Amino acid sequence: MMNHYEILQIERDADAQTIKRAYFTAVKKHSPDKDPEGFKAIRTAYETLSEPHKRAEYDLLFVGDMSADMQSAIVGIKSLMDQNKYKLALEQVTEIEKKDKSSQDVAQFMRTKANILMRLGKTGLAERILKTLVEKDPKDYENLFLRAMNSLHRGHSYKCMEYFEAAADLMPNSHTFWNAYFAAISRERGMSDLRNAYQKVIPTYPDIFENDYRAYLIGIHVCYMRKDDYGDVIITCLERFANYFVKDKFHNESLIEEVMAILTHLISEEQKEYRDFIDKVIPILEASPHMTEDDVKELKEMKSANTNMGEWLKDRMDFSKYVSEYAQYKDLFDDDDEDDDPYYIPQQPFVRESRKIGRNEPCPCGSGKKYKKCCG
Repeated sequence: MMNHYEILQIERDADAQTIKRAYFTAVKKHSPDKDPEGFKAIRTAYETLSEPHKRAEYDLLFVGDMSADMQSAIVGIKSLMDQNKYKLALEQVTEIEKKDKSSQDVAQFMRTKANILMRLGKTGLAERILKTLVEKDPKDYENLFLRAMNSLHRGHSYKCMEYFEAAADLMPNSHTFWNAYFAAISRERGMSDLRNAYQKVIPTYPDIFENDYRAYLIGIHVCYMRKDDYGDVIITCLERFANYFVKDKFHNESLIEEVMAILTHLISEEQKEYRDFIDKVIPILEASPHMTEDDVKELKEMKSANTNMGEWLKDRMDFSKYVSEYAQYKDLFDDDDEDDDPYYIPQQPFVRESRKIGRNEPCPCGSGKKYKKCCG
């Protein structure tokens, strides 16, 4: 089985333009009508290598002195895992181990085996493999990441966070890792630790969540509570989210609702970066099919407010009109005329007619049982 570079017939260090040209050349030879399987393989190869983060994760298969046969074997196994065929994948791993004893010395192969075992619920066997891998190379974040996930499956939350934090200290450029780390922090820790995690990764890899840009919105939410301490992180998240939100042509309803929620907080901010964010996202929201007429009306008010913040706040903080409306109906809500109401009965304090009986005292009915076991 050929790897993605072989399928597109390019070198490992090929740039984006080379990958694109190779893709179109390959598609001409293997059209979806004449060779659907070949086209599918070409398309998968292009989608993987054209995305920097996917390519970085894929390239982990081809580091070190791994043989071409081992590379192809791991690609085939991972293909089965992508289809959730873990039992079949484990069978292939076992066959390879029987044929090639040296496979147990290949970290990527053993990590793949541990991943399969974890997916099949054999977390104890997976832990033995991962423990050995971490001891051999404690600076490999992939081993720590997988060990953290395996500990999570075993219910060892403390160990899970310990391995996650060790991996985070290595600063991996992987959005998959950071999203999993954020989820673990949300489940096991608190907002403070989550804010610190965002502060750790965003300045170093500001575009890391390009393929999952909702993570920027979550960062805005959690950091906004302490905006004085995390201002730079918020601004970076605002800029990146707005850019990817505008580029994206498909927004689901839940994402639209989350953006509307954050706008209600940001609308009162006068900082330029906040205003720019609002100006970028509001036109997209107005055109969204998930918006109701009331939502669109509210957005127009926000847009107007973003242009003239002072008047918007003054209008919403002017309570004089509500005071005048209250004056018209004052008599209906006046508490002083309660005594004039013939049906008004003032509440009286409750007075017990006899002594309160304790739960463990004999029941007064004469049954001989405790009060709590009888009439209590």
